[in-house]
Amino acid sequence: MKIGCDYALDARPGFEGEKPSEETLPPQSRPDLPSSDEHDEFIFLVIFGLQRYRMLRRSEDAFSFSREEQTGAQPNVQFAELLREGPAVGVHTLAWANTLSTLERTLDRQTIHEFDHRVLFQMSAADSSNLIDSPIANQLGLHRALLHSEEQGGIERFLPYAAIRDDWLAEVGRKLSHGGAGHRA
Repeated sequence: MKIGCDYALDARPGFEGEKPSEETLPPQSRPDLPSSDEHDEFIFLVIFGLQRYRMLRRSEDAFSFSREEQTGAQPNVQFAELLREGPAVGVHTLAWANTLSTLERTLDRQTIHEFDHRVLFQMSAADSSNLIDSPIANQLGLHRALLHSEEQGGIERFLPYAAIRDDWLAEVGRKLSHGGAGHRA
């Protein structure tokens, strides 16, 4: 497994400049390309603050009929397709959103359920039920969270801690990319 950044895209929140086209995406993230069983590399797309990326929101007129053809790539459509098809080609997404409303503005209900693992903090019973089919996140106290696995059907409570420091993450990435040098069996 290789950890690192082989591809960078200027995706600053609110960036309205040139949008990426399918041709500018790295080959591994193109869901239309066949997956290769020979590679063991994974790409992790990390989105911190989904509410800040307006270009990824579903368009209001997604189901309307228009005489004008939309030209160019649509980031919201590509993002939804990447969530659906990405894991088959080694592209996995970690996303953080501040509210359920943010998720619903960005993704439809079916696409939200493409995320097998979900972490929930304290929220209303209705929001919790929409995300994991249980109101249990309403009972969480301060500094408590839930880990829900769609595949396993389980819920685990845990204590979240501070965000990982960049230097620690770089160190772990370096060790993993060198085949686990220094790791004892």
